[in-house]
Amino acid sequence: MIKKYFFVAILSVMFGGCSSYVPTTEKILTYHSTVSPKEINSVLFTKFPFSKNTSAGSLVYKNAFLTPIDNGKSSISVSFSLKSYEIPEGTDGTVLLSADMRYDAKSKQVFLTNIKTKKVDIADTSLSKYVSSGSRSTIAAKAISKLSSIAIYKVPKSFTSRFIKSVTVEKGKIVVAYGL
Repeated sequence: MIKKYFFVAILSVMFGGCSSYVPTTEKILTYHSTVSPKEINSVLFTKFPFSKNTSAGSLVYKNAFLTPIDNGKSSISVSFSLKSYEIPEGTDGTVLLSADMRYDAKSKQVFLTNIKTKKVDIADTSLSKYVSSGSRSTIAAKAISKLSSIAIYKVPKSFTSRFIKSVTVEKGKIVVAYGL
């Protein structure tokens, strides 16, 4: 019996999140681990930069960072560079988005859903007048399209995955429950 407790303790260290003991009615140990935003951002880091030629001009999306918000949503900041006919030297900017998270049990992955644009900022305010509202919508739409296709968390495919009891999204945080 002590070997089982020791093995569960080792599993909690391997997942690297905040773990807590939660007794169940079946008297089997279950631990909950929260996936940190740092882990999610490291996944996003591998998917950026990427380029798109659009009606707005030539876009290079540099990076994306996710930050949890208290209301259960996540805030995503996407940096980009835009070159167009009106701005041949280019300018930088940021797309601010909000999103929910959804766990897909079939693929065992978490995706961003209900991604909404908060605002599109152009760094050089003197060039901001050359970026139309249609161009801003296109810039945001391409970022949303890319982010919605990225699995921000995948259940690990190792021997420890058989001990995972559930993966849920609670108040904008990914919670992994595992135990014996």
